[in-house]
Amino acid sequence: VALGGLSSVNHLLLADDNVTIAESKMGLQKKIDALSDYCVENFLSINLSKTKVIVFRNGGKLLNSWKWQLKGEQIEVVPEYTYLGVKFSASGSFRSAGKEMKRKAIATIGPALKMLSLSRTDSWESRIKILDSVVIPTMTYASEVLLPTHSEWKQEESKSTSELSSGH
Repeated sequence: VALGGLSSVNHLLLADDNVTIAESKMGLQKKIDALSDYCVENFLSINLSKTKVIVFRNGGKLLNSWKWQLKGEQIEVVPEYTYLGVKFSASGSFRSAGKEMKRKAIATIGPALKMLSLSRTDSWESRIKILDSVVIPTMTYASEVLLPTHSEWKQEESKSTSELSSGH
C-alpha cells in the first residue's frame, strides 16, 4: 500500500505476528509465496490455522475465484479479523471495533472501583490516578482508528440538537 508516493508498506510485524498487505489478488499470492520461501530458508513455520485473509472492499460479494494458498493449502477468507485487539472488518468500518472497546472500557470500571475500595485511600488525587491508569488506557487504545467518522459525528450532532429542541 503506497504512503504519500514515497514508500510503500508490504508487511506489519510485531513479535511473531505478520500482516501482509497487497493491493491485488495476485500481489497477495506473490507475497504469501515469498514469505513461505523466507520461512523455509530460515527454519520458521507459518501456522495455517491462524492464517486468514480479509479483503477490504465497498460491499458486494467476494468472487469465488478470490482464493489464496499457502504450500498448496487454501487460506480461509474471513469477513472480520481481530489483530492486536482491534477488530478489522472487510467493509473498512471500525464501528464494531469501537463498540467492543467501549464495552471493554466499561468492564474495567468495576475492577477499578474495587481496587479503590481495597486501597482505603482518602485522597481524591490517588483515586483519580488509579482510574486514569486503569480505565483511560482501555478507552483510548487504538482510538486513532476508532473515532467516529465525519458523517457519524454529524448524525450524533443532529440527534443531540433534535433532543435539545424537543426538551428530552
